[in-house]
Amino acid sequence: MKIGFMVLSVLIMCAGAYAQVTEQQVIDGAMAGPQVISARMEYEAADAYSHKDRFLPNPMISIEYMNVADTTLNFTESMEKEVAITQSVPFPVKLFFKAGAGSDSAKMKKASYEQALRKTKAAARTAYVKFYRAQMELKFAREYADTLKQISVLESSGYKGGMDPLMSASEADIEYALAVQSAQEAEQSVFTAAAGIYKITGNTINPPADESAEPPEITPLTGTAGDYVKAALLNSAELKMAEAEKNMALNMRAAAFLDYLPDLNITYKKSFAPGNKNYSVMLMAEIPIWFLNNQQAMIGSQGALYDAKEKSYEEMKNGVELEVKSLYSAALNEHRAINLYDGVLIPKAQVRVKAAAAARKSGAGSFKGLLEAQKMLLMMQRDHLMHIEGYVMNYAMLLSMCDEYK
Repeated sequence: MKIGFMVLSVLIMCAGAYAQVTEQQVIDGAMAGPQVISARMEYEAADAYSHKDRFLPNPMISIEYMNVADTTLNFTESMEKEVAITQSVPFPVKLFFKAGAGSDSAKMKKASYEQALRKTKAAARTAYVKFYRAQMELKFAREYADTLKQISVLESSGYKGGMDPLMSASEADIEYALAVQSAQEAEQSVFTAAAGIYKITGNTINPPADESAEPPEITPLTGTAGDYVKAALLNSAELKMAEAEKNMALNMRAAAFLDYLPDLNITYKKSFAPGNKNYSVMLMAEIPIWFLNNQQAMIGSQGALYDAKEKSYEEMKNGVELEVKSLYSAALNEHRAINLYDGVLIPKAQVRVKAAAAARKSGAGSFKGLLEAQKMLLMMQRDHLMHIEGYVMNYAMLLSMCDEYK
């Protein structure tokens, strides 16, 4: 095992020659990416646009030149000029619902921006833990291959005839060749995981395959499943979007009913004809005589849309509750597994390897026993990494639904 420890030391020294990439660096890089910036700009634009729905529409102004000669464009010779200003005044209650619809539209974009933030952060954590897992699996694969190389050399040098020693030496060579192949595959996985970090950070962080990564943060769950469900029902970006859509549909349905009430158009006209100091005011409003044909269809359409959005919102609430419970349960099981491997399984597997190596060295143990002990340790180490990745992914998704509830 000395050669294995030497190889491990060399790997650690080489990795230390590079600056470590950290989980927070990957998160910060991802949060500055184009997908987050785009969502933020869309929200800011929608918020700014919604302000115009709180005020009256812009007035219209017109200038009329009368009695201009047919063959000319000389407006200065016209003796009659009129200036008109027209202001549309919605029925007061209409303006309230119009402003409400605009506000809900901005809320939808805000929730979409929050969703982009949370999902990007969860994706960054996932990309980082995949890179960490790939690096650690490569390290363990190289250690395992190096150990099998030692065993192969020892079995070959100790061969003194007979079928069993010959088979042990041959099997050791085969296992070593398979271990080398496994290490090569693990190395390719590191390159793939590094590419994932490069992509999620907007091509700003491209960690080399031999750049060491710090272990990801393993924060234990701090509440019950019910606590996380309550937080998600209050803070889920998806629910906020669905609620805003429902409220916007409600405002549109109310506006459809209120279209029975006509808007008022006020026009002020002033004549600039010589000697004329008078002005005129014209009031104009739509009369909904044909409401049975025109307005009823709109009311029915908007009413059906609101009913659909309301049902969709309730279904989403149930879906969020179910998903949070599922993520909580998965994260809890993964965390328990991490503690089991850390505190019991891996230490026992390491003790078994040492005992099998000592027994083989003294001649009391078998090659099969040593090989099985090494395989068991490698399997435990890989399973441990799998549970770390599973916990980080489930925990990150759980937090993204609960607004970083801790």
